[in-house]
Amino acid sequence: MKKLFLFLLSVFIMNAVFPQLSINAELRPRTEFRNGYKSLNTSSNTPAMLVSQRTRLAFGYSSDWLKSRISFQDVREWGDESRISSTGVFGDDASVDMNEAWVEMSFFNHSALKIGRQYFEYDDARLLAKRNWNQNSLSYDGLLYKYSNQGWAVDAAVSLNNEEDNKFGQEYPSGKFKTLDFLHIQKSLGDFSFSGLVLLTGITKNDTSETLYTKGSFGMNINYKAESVLGFASLYYQCGKNARGMQVMAYNFNASGGYTWEKLRLTAGFSILSGNEPKLSDSVTPGVDRQFDLFYGARHRYYGEMDFFSNVSGSTGSAGLIDVFTIINFEISEKINAYLGYHYFANQYRIINKTTAEKLDVSLASEFDTGILVAFAKGVGLKGGVSALLANQTLEVLQGVENKASSISSWFWLQLTVKPEFIFGK
Repeated sequence: MKKLFLFLLSVFIMNAVFPQLSINAELRPRTEFRNGYKSLNTSSNTPAMLVSQRTRLAFGYSSDWLKSRISFQDVREWGDESRISSTGVFGDDASVDMNEAWVEMSFFNHSALKIGRQYFEYDDARLLAKRNWNQNSLSYDGLLYKYSNQGWAVDAAVSLNNEEDNKFGQEYPSGKFKTLDFLHIQKSLGDFSFSGLVLLTGITKNDTSETLYTKGSFGMNINYKAESVLGFASLYYQCGKNARGMQVMAYNFNASGGYTWEKLRLTAGFSILSGNEPKLSDSVTPGVDRQFDLFYGARHRYYGEMDFFSNVSGSTGSAGLIDVFTIINFEISEKINAYLGYHYFANQYRIINKTTAEKLDVSLASEFDTGILVAFAKGVGLKGGVSALLANQTLEVLQGVENKASSISSWFWLQLTVKPEFIFGK
């Protein structure tokens, strides 16, 4: 009784003191049956079955001019505990991570400043995304300025990363961005929305160097949305220097269109990621790198759910990627939706089999994705899907599978998401 009284008293105090305080949680277990997920299936492989889980707890504060959010998360495979003995399994040494930690201050009616660990996602999320399919997702440390007025939205962000509390020097591991800065401008005009993105990324020459290689990415997006018709196109260009100090000249073009008939929506489109024309000898170094870099952009939502092409450079031999797709969405009821998608993947250039010196076909694979989404109640949903990939010889060579030995690669997943929310105050 005493504990209940103290809890009710604390809630009363929070209502009186805080304009609005929210507590959010998320539990997201996902079961997967993998028989060719990311890697081609062969007769020598046996399927894998696993369960991963994301658990989050977030605290939010909101007033007229001040907002803040702190979110902790734990991501694990069931059974991956590192602290074990012959008498039990006791957990991990460190499994809790800071997912979000930011404060946002509004001023001059139309401006706001957001500081700390936060999500960055814009337009089609080709370069910056929170990548929510990944159980860890992706957040960024930075300072973000936001302006919004009369259909205009301007966001500008800067960041500076260090691995430790340095006394001298600006060294930083070359596998991560030393700095990530961007400017995003968007304007809405009736059924159309136009936007532009300028993104600057800096990476050190090596782990002990202060030399910074900077790459610039410039993008334009056009969106059209009417009652039944959807249209979209985006174009990105990259220049500057890559992580090896080579000059970069690369591009990415995307286009899609969709039409809705009552409960059925059909979408079709394509994506082109530029790459390098392969050379027979590794000693022949191209003067310009034409491999488009997706940076921290979305992969799973675009390039097939089996994630064969999440690392575009590695999975295509740096020869570029062409993706032609069509997706059918069907609303079975208010709480049940289903989809069926098809992707045709190909290289931009024909790669060379270095064993036989043979130029291989550009065709890589065909993938079929189907899934269903069920919303049981507010904050409670179940998703599941089945995927299959049919590989061509070129993808087999890229994955080191010889003599056309791959068979159909398949994958099944089932995910439950529960998001309880408690709001105190106004």
